[in-house]
Amino acid sequence: MESYIIITDSCSEITSNMAKKLGISVIPFTVRLSDKDYLSNDETEITYTQFFSSVKSGLFPVPLIPDKESYMKIFESILAEGKDIIYLSVSGKLLPGFSNACEAKKLLETKYPDRRISVLDTKTASVGEALIAVRAAEKMKEGAGFEEVISAVEKMAEAVSTWFYVEDINHLKRCGMVSVSEPSPAVAMKVRPILAIEDGSVVIKSKMRGNANAEKYIIDKAVEKGIDKTVLISSAANDERSERIKESFLERNAGEEFIILPMGITSGSFFGPGTGAVAYL
Repeated sequence: MESYIIITDSCSEITSNMAKKLGISVIPFTVRLSDKDYLSNDETEITYTQFFSSVKSGLFPVPLIPDKESYMKIFESILAEGKDIIYLSVSGKLLPGFSNACEAKKLLETKYPDRRISVLDTKTASVGEALIAVRAAEKMKEGAGFEEVISAVEKMAEAVSTWFYVEDINHLKRCGMVSVSEPSPAVAMKVRPILAIEDGSVVIKSKMRGNANAEKYIIDKAVEKGIDKTVLISSAANDERSERIKESFLERNAGEEFIILPMGITSGSFFGPGTGAVAYL
């Protein structure tokens, strides 16, 4: 039987409890907020409510992505145990984690020639990344081999749909993920930019007035495309919003299985407070 580990990162929103159930590992990124660094490891250092309240009050979070040396340390601890690695990275067009992990892979392959390291760009983030990780973990538990899981991930990275609506797109602009901004009156009037991740980049698809209209737009798009089975939902410190989105999907007979994850501080750093997110295949 092949011995390999599936790893993703905290941009996926996967909690430590969920990771244990799936049998995978999550690399926690660090977020700097008001000159203090917080590890994106569930709510052990700062609660999501505290984090998003701080951002809403005007503090600017900065995600600190592991460098090449950090990835080498993480990967080597696994390789030294005689296990191979499949790392599912947040989109390389959004954050430098993918390129840093690739550099670490090149250096470690020389030191561990008998071990396999696959660094895969999921071309998405947040719940889209989580969905790919969930499906990959399911395949691993079913007994799929190393190459079979890689092939499945590559196909899912091309097929996954990841949608968001945000309260204030200026958070994304500040992080360099979009080039446009919204004037303050548009934010005050509850104009919600609707975004999708396409080929690894954040793309503005539309704008709707209010959360309900934004959610309807996203669900309409899901119904148009059709959903394989599973829908992942996340929101920024607002469980009621996630449940409301789930109920809206059910009312439209769209989706069979729903997984709700809290939005963590990594992706929350660039999507900001008031975000709702959905992913499906």
